[in-house]
Amino acid sequence: MKFGYFCNTTNWNKKPYAEILDNARDITTYCDQNNWNSIWFTEHHFNHEGMESCTNPLMM
Repeated sequence: MKFGYFCNTTNWNKKPYAEILDNARDITTYCDQNNWNSIWFTEHHFNHEGMESCTNPLMM
């Protein structure tokens, strides 16, 4: 069985952008260290919610 994680970067609580990136990095590190097969990020541009999208630094 393979496991993957869908990382949702929705920012309903208006957290600082750096905190959102740190959280996503922590989740990604955990998945990598525990042999998860994949991690997925959204990439939506011009969202009306603001920070729900995944920007290029995280995708790199």
